[in-house]
Amino acid sequence: MRRWVIGLIVAIMVILGLGAYVYFAYIRIPAYSGIGGGGGTVVNLTKENFVAIMSENTFVKQMPDEAIISLSLGEEYYTISNTGVVKSQTTGYDFELSVPDTYLPLMANLCNAVAEAKKNGELGFDTALSNSELMWKYKSMLKYRDCFGF
Repeated sequence: MRRWVIGLIVAIMVILGLGAYVYFAYIRIPAYSGIGGGGGTVVNLTKENFVAIMSENTFVKQMPDEAIISLSLGEEYYTISNTGVVKSQTTGYDFELSVPDTYLPLMANLCNAVAEAKKNGELGFDTALSNSELMWKYKSMLKYRDCFGF
């Protein structure tokens, strides 16, 4: 009887794992162009207005509760959460994105900036979380997956 229960639990876990793999690997949710937060408006993003403008960004506002991203933009560090953007360096982040400060003008549209930095091999990514932990915590953000190329 005990072997049967263990076998059933293993079979269910395998089925769930395969289902998750198929979902995340093959089902794509269309990329959203609205994560720039500008609604088609050209934004002149500078170091002086970065915090204020990015705090109003759609992507930032839709982040999960208690989610923290560290952004290294050249020598400047920013902490991003769903409550806004703060100029500070944090150690309690879920992951850190690093891009050269030459991408500052593109950051009003996070999608374009991250995609461009990744394409040019200039995107740094660091996390202590596993892929499954990141996917679970940021599951509400999967609609941006194609946009960022992950």
